[in-house]
Amino acid sequence: MHWDQNLKKLQIDITSHCNAKCGGCARNYNGGRTVNGLVLQHFDLEIFEKLSSDTAGNIQQLSLNGNWGDPGMHPKLSDMMQVWVNDHPDCDTVIHTNGSMHKPEWWQTLAGILKNYRHRVVWNLDGIGEDHALYRRNTNFDKIIENMRAFNNASGSSEWTMTLWDHNIHYIDQAEKL
Repeated sequence: MHWDQNLKKLQIDITSHCNAKCGGCARNYNGGRTVNGLVLQHFDLEIFEKLSSDTAGNIQQLSLNGNWGDPGMHPKLSDMMQVWVNDHPDCDTVIHTNGSMHKPEWWQTLAGILKNYRHRVVWNLDGIGEDHALYRRNTNFDKIIENMRAFNNASGSSEWTMTLWDHNIHYIDQAEKL
């Protein structure tokens, strides 16, 4: 059986590292220390290159989500995306992030790699200003907005996702304008 020829969608957690300490996250205890048994590691670039090559032309959607870590924390994310877009020029690529890591230039570089391909970065912001950090602890709202703007201004495509809570539901209109 040629599994790689039947596979159309691929979701990968490329890292178990995360800079945030979200209270409801399965990777930590109530926003504190990392849960026992979660090994902090990054997906190996050579294995990713082989996976990309073996599935070239078949995958219609790649999702790098943040169930066990934030893809933006992977030190080789830009390299991985360059490999992926070379092997999968018609694939829809989605990257989920809290966006509170790196400088704007890093996000501009990522946008440059992705700009000619179907992609979007899903930024998880759960409020405006300080209220954002009530859930997305250890992140910086202003830094995320700066990084998102840098990514978008460099031809990146973005989506803002907000988990609605009593403390942030009144921000929906303001978030849409922003």
